[in-house]
Amino acid sequence: YSVEKIIENLRHFNGNFILQTMFLKGEVDGEMIDCTSPEEVRRWVDMAISLKPREVMMYTLDRETPAQNLSKVTVAQMEEIARPLIEKGIKVQIRG
Repeated sequence: YSVEKIIENLRHFNGNFILQTMFLKGEVDGEMIDCTSPEEVRRWVDMAISLKPREVMMYTLDRETPAQNLSKVTVAQMEEIARPLIEKGIKVQIRG
């Protein structure tokens, strides 16, 4: 599984796709996960802008997960993450 390969394959669509991303925080198998860290946000925003999708859909957890130590990201946090995309004219939907 290669995220880089998936991103390269998405380039073939020339922006004619919807990018869906789930944002969360927490711990899985002793490893900390935080999709809102400055580095993770910068990399995701750069990737999304470079792909120029026709729309971006941002989500967070909506129900209990098998990994008990995960938590939601707030709508306000996702709005802040989305700001550079919106400024570039990319349509963004946020669901929290």
